[in-house]
Amino acid sequence: MLFVHVGDSRLYRLSHGRVTQLTRDDSLVQQMVSDGLITAEQARHHPERSVLLRSLGTRPDLIVTAQSSDRPDVGDCFVLCSDGLYDSIEPSEIAQVVESSDPQTACRRLIELARERDGSDNISVGVVAVRPANAGEKPVPVTREMLAGQMEGK
Repeated sequence: MLFVHVGDSRLYRLSHGRVTQLTRDDSLVQQMVSDGLITAEQARHHPERSVLLRSLGTRPDLIVTAQSSDRPDVGDCFVLCSDGLYDSIEPSEIAQVVESSDPQTACRRLIELARERDGSDNISVGVVAVRPANAGEKPVPVTREMLAGQMEGK
């Protein structure tokens, strides 16, 4: 599985009862955590937590890094969300909601929870569930070349 990332929206993978953050925030506070200057808990409430080091639309020569992860298994779910969601809801809570609902219901419920708890920032969330193909469906092969073309805007 390939994905690219820039900014502070996050991609989580829910697999076999575990939730894993696949992306690393491109923020000043995340850099401070990585450098050992503050703890992850201090980062959650740091006044500079919204300062981004890289983001879309700020520079014409923005460099994004493609990352890879193990091939998804049937039953895995992926959650792409903005800081308006993950600032209010812990990853384990995100996993509980997603694992107990269909993707559309999970999105609605996560947004409702974030609004109830804070709601001061924009809240965006998308859920993708890996399900078995229906009988008669043919899988669509996706090649690295196809993905590379999409990343370059082709």
